[in-house]
Amino acid sequence: IIPAQLVTEILVTDKDQGGRVVRIKILKDVYEPKSGNLVLPRNTIVFGRTGQFDIETATMQLTMDQASLGGKIVEVSLAVGSADLSAGLKGEVRDTRGKLLLATMVTAFT
Repeated sequence: IIPAQLVTEILVTDKDQGGRVVRIKILKDVYEPKSGNLVLPRNTIVFGRTGQFDIETATMQLTMDQASLGGKIVEVSLAVGSADLSAGLKGEVRDTRGKLLLATMVTAFT
């Protein structure tokens, strides 16, 4: 489990197909379990894309696939979950006026 903070505000509409760029900030050094080498230092920014937002469960899938390490972009593969350890990032539907849906996502996950 890697504690991280969502940096990008995510706004979703009913026509949204995902694919928006999002950023998270790693809050704690991440070490490779077998070698003990540092792979993601604290405060690393990781980039990814949104998936579809499930209105019924208020859950959005995120795919995180790049990290900025010392100005260099490297490939990563991170699965994003919510604080309750469920898959995807849980939010809240705040407004359903017309066809606009505003999802306020939790600001950190573990």
